[in-house]
Amino acid sequence: MGLNNSDFLDSRIKGHFTKREKIKPVHECARFIINDLLKSSGPLINELTLGARLGVNVNSLNDWQSFKESALSDFKYRGSFSNIWQLWWASELENWWAEKINSKKPLQLLKAAERVDLLNKKFNLNFSPANPIEDKYSTEYWTICQDLNRPLDAVDGFMIESNNRFAWQDELYINKKSTAERTYVRKGINIHQVEKDRLIEFLSEEE
Repeated sequence: MGLNNSDFLDSRIKGHFTKREKIKPVHECARFIINDLLKSSGPLINELTLGARLGVNVNSLNDWQSFKESALSDFKYRGSFSNIWQLWWASELENWWAEKINSKKPLQLLKAAERVDLLNKKFNLNFSPANPIEDKYSTEYWTICQDLNRPLDAVDGFMIESNNRFAWQDELYINKKSTAERTYVRKGINIHQVEKDRLIEFLSEEE
């Protein structure tokens, strides 16, 4: 996994590399890494999710590339297949924020504008906060809308069905607007069964 210190890694993840105290065959370890770590948001997050958690729109920032490679390189994933998947350790992002930026309030509880303001002051940047999908939506982003690929606070979305198999993998969401307009259907996205009652209530209010 490319870690010098794996103490923060979920012990259940470590357990998937061994069987009866012996390391599993390489192909089994590789399959697990690809399917259950690299392809799913959880301990590792992709660039869009990284940007969302920092409150910035990574698609419109000229300084993002250099900032990402310098300031955020310490917790970038450098293990197997890192030449294909550009990912970062989620828990280490939060530790980095607490140590380098602001230890008084957890990153997740800050609005995008607050996060960006702190980043700009710390690193002399000119980032702008990512705009919400709808003006009334929360900007305490932590995930990405799977329909629009834009930052989203889960409170403004609905959980969708996914291939997640393990507790450490993040749930996936689409925003409420996509749900009302059913734009997600063409992408083969299905609303999670646990959201059924909440979805019915929401759609009845939209009519």
